[in-house]
Amino acid sequence: MSRAPSARRRTGAQAAVQGPVRDGHSDRLVPGAEHDDRAAATDGPGEPWLKGEPGRWWIRLAVQPGATHTRVVGLFDGCLKLQIKAPPIEGRANEAVIAWLAERLSLPRGSIRLTSGEHSRRKRLELDSPLSSEALSARLHQGARP
Repeated sequence: MSRAPSARRRTGAQAAVQGPVRDGHSDRLVPGAEHDDRAAATDGPGEPWLKGEPGRWWIRLAVQPGATHTRVVGLFDGCLKLQIKAPPIEGRANEAVIAWLAERLSLPRGSIRLTSGEHSRRKRLELDSPLSSEALSARLHQGARP
């Protein structure tokens, strides 16, 4: 009788030699385990959902329309998860996402463009913003659910 590989926590030299810790059932990393930081360094300015540089940013969102409140609720599969009060009807949720981002980041709506995901919950947006990655992240997470 074979057993599924367990999600053991590796430390020190083991983690450096063997790479990131996986849960044995999928490609997910084990929470709390030591991970290989080399992959994170190539993903951009520190957040997996944020790429670019001051002046032009791309953000990846996982949008949940029809929520009771519009708010950030954390990360989901490498995307910033955003609950939107607007329903997913006739582009209302997309408009609400752009309006929320414009208000939160103090940007004109014309500087925010939906580049992919018009009919999907996964969206990619391009922002023309002079803010740093830290400032963007702080403003978007402001008031986020813990």
